[in-house]
This record gives sequence, C-alpha cells and structure tokens, in this order.
Amino acid sequence: MSEYQYYEFQAIDRPLDEAAQGALRQISTRARITARSLVNTYQWGDFKGDPRRLIEDWFDLFVYWANWGSRTLMLRVPRRFLDPAEVEPYRLEDVVDLRAVGDYVIVEFHRPLGDSVDDFYGDEDEEGEESISAPFAALRADLMRGDRRCLYFGWLLGVQEGLVDEDEPEPPLASGLARASGPLVAFRDFFGLDRDLFDAAIGGGADEPVPDPSPDELGAFVAQLPDAEKTSLLRRVVLENDPHVALDVRHRWSATVRTPELAAARKPRTAGELLAAAEVRAQERERLAAERAAAEQARHAEQERKAREQRLARLAGRVEEAWREVDALAETKKPAEYDKAVGLLKDLEALADRDGKIEEFRRRFGRLRDRHERKTALLKRLIAVGLNYPGTAASPG
Repeated sequence: MSEYQYYEFQAIDRPLDEAAQGALRQISTRARITARSLVNTYQWGDFKGDPRRLIEDWFDLFVYWANWGSRTLMLRVPRRFLDPAEVEPYRLEDVVDLRAVGDYVIVEFHRPLGDSVDDFYGDEDEEGEESISAPFAALRADLMRGDRRCLYFGWLLGVQEGLVDEDEPEPPLASGLARASGPLVAFRDFFGLDRDLFDAAIGGGADEPVPDPSPDELGAFVAQLPDAEKTSLLRRVVLENDPHVALDVRHRWSATVRTPELAAARKPRTAGELLAAAEVRAQERERLAAERAAAEQARHAEQERKAREQRLARLAGRVEEAWREVDALAETKKPAEYDKAVGLLKDLEALADRDGKIEEFRRRFGRLRDRHERKTALLKRLIAVGLNYPGTAASPG
C-alpha cells in the first residue's frame, strides 16, 4: 500500500486575508488555498509547515490522517468559551492535550501510532475532500456551546490504547453523554474508537441536557441587559463582524439559570470496568449476529426447499424429456450448458430419491456418463456436486 497523508486547515471564525494566503503559499506551492481553508495531500514527502504554528496564527481547525493509522485533530476555541481547567481532567499524554495561546485554547486529539485503523474516508481519492472537516467544525461549535463530550471520548481513546491504568476512574461525565451526536460518531470513526467501548461509555453516562434557551427566553434576557451592554453587542455585530456575539449572549443566559445537576451519586467507572463492559457488549453483539445469521440461513434453506419442491413437481411430468435434454446439453461441449445439465441431473436425482427410484436413476446416470466419458470438464462438474456413483465410468484424472 502506498503512503498517503491528508492535511486540512479551516479558518471558521474569520477568513484569511491576502497577506495570510500569500504567506501560506510560500509554505506550500501545491496546496489548495482559499480564504477559508488550506488542503493538501501527499503520496510522498511531508507538509513543510508546522500545523501547531498555523493553528495559532490563522486557523480554527486542523485535521490530519495517514493511511498507516496516524490521526490528529486540533480545535482552536476562544478562551472565554473553554476554561483550560475544564480540559485538565481529560488530558492524557500523546492522546489529549491543550495549549493556551493568547485569547485562545487549542485542544489537540491524537491517535498514537499503532495498528492501522480502517480508512475513515475509504479510497485515497481527492474528490470531495473539502468536506472532511465538516463534522469536526460542528464538534468545535458544540465544544464552544459547552458540550464537553469530545474531551471524554478523547480520554476513552487512551483507555482503548492501553494508556490508562485499569484501576483509574473515569474523568467527570459530560452532560448529555448518553446521546451520541453525529459529530461524536464522526469523531469515534475517525480515531478508530472501538464501537463496543464507545457504546459501553454512553450506556452508563449522564443524560442531562445542556441548557439551551428558547427564542422568547433569550429575547427577554437581552431586553433586560443594561443599555451600555446592548450597545457593545451591537457594535460587535455591525462594526466588528464578531461571529461569537450570539454565543456570548447564550453563555451569559446560561449563567443566570441553574444547570441541571449531574448524577453526583453515581460512582465513576474505572478504565477496567469500561473495558469489561465493552467486552460484554461485543460478546452479546456477536451472539445476536450469529442468531440473525442462523435465522437468515434457515429462511434461505426453507426458500430453497420450497423452490425445489416446485421444480420437482414440474419435473415429475417430463422425466423422459429431461433425460433427453441433459444428453443434448452435454453434446454442446459448452461450459454454461454443462452447468445446466448438472443442475437438471441433481433435480432428477432428488425426484428419484423422493419416489423410491434411486437405483433406476443410477443406472441411467451411469449410461449417460459412459457416453460422455471423454468430456473431462463435464465429469469434473458432476463429481463436484456429488454425482459420482460407484460402478459408473472412471473418474477423470
């Protein structure tokens, strides 16, 4: 398998100006660069820039994957939407990390090098690659709205990779953990997080919803703000084109209401307990899959039985004609016709067995086989389906 690497940067909050785009072009002459993104792929060599520096200076999102299993996701979030202290319980060397740079917090997720995971995007095809970051842009937006579940699942990836002691308890359960959103499923699949472990984690998670105001509640909250604050919000929208005004208002609203309590009485699970729960789920899933396969096989067998009964009922009235047809098909010396002859012979055998005439079938089959003993391809087909009775012509060498 050839080497393949994919790099994508996204400027979500503010577009890149011409100077920034020009500076990026100095780093890579072949990258696809727009006011919102930089995308590049490599089948040999490496990207010349430093992704961490580019995230610090220009971009809000970086996603990287290589077909040998390496995965990286960086999310740059304004510090006012994510306190670095909130990330600390989930930090795990080589898996989940953060950096505070100026007014931003940069959260990094890594899949350690190891066995290659299934390619998240299938074949190494550049067509449509611009959409790769879409679920992660949504994940960043969720993180800015107070959804901390991706941090938990980053820690869970470390559990899967054996980087967490089995006696270590899980970090705080994020609100809404029991509901797997589309962006979280994309995160799971991208990093190759085991589905049974993922399901075991959300199966015992807290399911309190993240508070979200209705339009009327938000309108009433804005109306009671001091005039100076309303003016400041308006300036940010009109003069500064600030994309975070609405989010700031929602955060301020959330601070005025009582956030639902997490299940404080629930004892945190250990990494070992999560792995054990995942194993139980895997065994149950495999059992159910085996039951479904057995049921499907039985259904298929019943369909085959009914179809054969119908064929035999039709064949019963034309046995002599069928023997002549077999002989004619054998004379053609064509592989496709040989297959038809073998199928018809199997039905004649089944009909004879049903009607107690199997010895008569064997005698007639022996004579037919003797007539066509030089047709090696036909004889091999007969042997393959069990039509090789003693006393007939010799088996082909």
